[in-house]
Parts: sequence; C-alpha cells; structure tokens
Amino acid sequence: MNENDHNPDYDESKSVLDAHPSVAREKELSSQGSEPVSLAAFFGFAIALIAGGVYLGVSGGTFAMSQYQISNYAPAPPVGGAEAEVVELGPWEAAMKRGKTVYTGGGCNGCHQANGGGIPGQYPPLDGAAWVTNGTERIAQLILNGLQGPITVKGQAYVGVMPAHKGILTDQQIGDVITYIRGEWSNGIAGDPHVITPEMVKSARDRFADRATAYTAAELSGEDVYLPGGGPDGAALPDDSGETEEPAEPAAG
Repeated sequence: MNENDHNPDYDESKSVLDAHPSVAREKELSSQGSEPVSLAAFFGFAIALIAGGVYLGVSGGTFAMSQYQISNYAPAPPVGGAEAEVVELGPWEAAMKRGKTVYTGGGCNGCHQANGGGIPGQYPPLDGAAWVTNGTERIAQLILNGLQGPITVKGQAYVGVMPAHKGILTDQQIGDVITYIRGEWSNGIAGDPHVITPEMVKSARDRFADRATAYTAAELSGEDVYLPGGGPDGAALPDDSGETEEPAEPAAG
C-alpha cells in the first residue's frame, strides 16, 4: 500500500465522529424496557381517566355528600368530658367486675374454664356446683389453703391438687372471685347482700392461718357454714373460735 493512500478508518489519532459526520447524526438507541410512551397512548390514558371520573361523579353516587348523611342524626355525648354521664356500679356489680378480672387473670379459667364447666375427668366445674352455691366458708378454705385428694362434684369424682392462694391473692381479690363464681353462669347468686367482703375473707384467713397443708374434702366446713356477716337467714355463721352459732334474732322495731 502506498504511504500516500491514507484510510481514516485506521487512523487512531482521529475520532470516528470527526471522520464520519453521519455517525454524529445517529440517535442513541434506548435500552430495552425504557422506551418512551407514545403521545397517542398518553392522551388515550388521560381521556380514559377523565371519562371515568366524570362517570363516577355523575352516575355512581360514590362521592355524593347525601350518602354520608343520616336522617335525624344526633351526636353522642362526649366521652370523659364534663357532660359525660358516669355510671356508678353498685357493690355487687363492682365486685363481679373485679372478680372476673381475678378469675381470668389469675389462672382460674385455665382449669375451670371461662364458662365454669371445668374439664371432665380432670378439673371440676364451678357452674351449678353445690360446692360453690352453698356455704361460703369452704370456698374460702379452698382458695386460701388449697385442696388435695378426691372430691365429688355434680356426681362425678375428681382427684387432683388445687394449690393454695393465700400467699398470692389479697383478701379483696379472694372475696371478689368468690362473689364472681357464685353470681356468674347459672349460679345466679346476685345482689349486694351476697358480696363477699375483704373483712369476711380476713376472718377466715386469721382463723385458719395455722393450716400448713391443703385440705381434703372431708376436712372442709359444711355446706351450711357461711363466712361471718354473709350467711342467709337460718344459716349457721362461724364465730371467732371456729365454732358455729345460729344468727341472732333481729331486733324488734
């Protein structure tokens, strides 16, 4: 090849764009997936969006203000404000509310279940059980010091251990949970006279404080023995010595 015959394609000192101006006029190809949307498609989407909005506004009723208006609406009274009505619970209702908290939060419902039905063959029921609806002193004994050995509830025998709760629950909590299980479900022992007070539980705690082991069913107080101050008419009430005595005759007046 003659040295004078120079081919710019092989000349590394020059830019290809300078050697071939037509290359500079070429448009750079877009990478796949990033091609611009055509104007026709853009205007088509815009027209469809506007038409859909007009249709919903005119025909659909979705944005009609009347849809969210209630006839004869009156706003509810403020909650916790100065005009809010505070409903005060009576002694029995308050004890039932607190007792349910103890029952569900203290593990009672784990064995005896939320419906008081217990678990057949394992844990005795409280609903409809005479152990619950009759004398209250033995319920206090059970909760304070626990139970061991066989016991028959609603005609079915159970053998197990109920732990003592005298070191876990306060007198208030024990009184509330006794009130709750006697008043809940079908037991239905309701009303202020049937509230088991902390003072009533304390009397049992003091009288049975020396008990070091759980009771057996045979060692519990009788079904007609009630905590002091809580027995129905004609029921035996325990005195401070642990013996029972008949309630005094009401004074004439």
